[in-house]
Amino acid sequence: MPENAGQMQVSGKFQKGQSGNPKGKIKGTKNRATIAAEQLLQDLDNICRKLVEESLSGNMQAIKLVLDRVMPSRRDRVIDVQLPKLKTQMMQ
Repeated sequence: MPENAGQMQVSGKFQKGQSGNPKGKIKGTKNRATIAAEQLLQDLDNICRKLVEESLSGNMQAIKLVLDRVMPSRRDRVIDVQLPKLKTQMMQ
C-alpha cells in the first residue's frame, strides 16, 4: 500500500478557480473528425467518377451502390386497419 493511503491527498497543481489553459482553445480550431471528413469531401468527385466508371463496366456491386443512391428503395405506404374492440369475459 502507498504511504499516503487513507490520508488527505494534496490538491492539484492549479489554484482553485484558475484554469491550466486560461486562453482556452483557439477559435476556429477544427476537430480531427471534421478535418478527415473535409478531406474525404475533396476526393468525393473522383470517387463518384470511379464508381460510375466501374458500374458502366459491369461491376455489380458498383451498380447496386449507384442505384441505391440515385433511386433508393421505396417505402411502403401506411395502411390504416380498423380492428373491432376485443371483449373478454372475466372468470370468477
